[in-house]
Amino acid sequence: MKTILASVSFIALSVSASSAADLAPSYTKAPMLQAAAYNWTGFYAGLNAGYAFGRETSTASAGGGIFSISNSSAYDGFLGGGQLGYNAQFGSIVVGVEGDIQYADVGGKFSVLVPGVGGNFETNKLNAFGTVRGRVGFAFDRVLVYGTGGFAAGRNTFTLSDAVGTSVDDSATHTGWAAGAGLEYGIRENWSVKAEYLHVDLGSKDYFSGIGLVVFQSRMKFDIARAGVNYRF
Repeated sequence: MKTILASVSFIALSVSASSAADLAPSYTKAPMLQAAAYNWTGFYAGLNAGYAFGRETSTASAGGGIFSISNSSAYDGFLGGGQLGYNAQFGSIVVGVEGDIQYADVGGKFSVLVPGVGGNFETNKLNAFGTVRGRVGFAFDRVLVYGTGGFAAGRNTFTLSDAVGTSVDDSATHTGWAAGAGLEYGIRENWSVKAEYLHVDLGSKDYFSGIGLVVFQSRMKFDIARAGVNYRF
């Protein structure tokens, strides 16, 4: 009899424990939150500064093929300005357009002996510079690697001076193209920093063509290395 009562008591306790376990609250571990992917889409504006370096070629010539003398010199200096653009992101592909305007202090100087004119010093100085370029890149979340290319223009002043300090100058707007590549990194939701390289070819322009028989032609090609910061709206 005692054995029967003990068995019944054991069964009752087991059922009670099982019921209590069923009634006990259960806990589920919350899933880990994942950071949202960086989004490059939107308008942006920013500032940049850099250094231009290369060579420019100037040619002094007279009509009728009397003479033609070419000279080449280092062409370098600093520049800085601002940019405005728009990006659209499609998956990992980012396409956009950007325009920039730069203050420039880029130039070169050399001496040349022109028949009938004598010894002269020629100086080219790029005063302002700007581009309108397309951009195509690939985004690795906050890192954007891109290529860029498009229209370029610059305002150049050509100065001709002699040994006694007499000088005359002429200015012209050169137009051409620019192409290069860059790397941009999103440091915060709306802020990014970038490093960029551009090769610029502004073509040739004639100077002093309305003054005398001698015409000076200047051809400007140079490279730019610059860094900047952007704020996306």
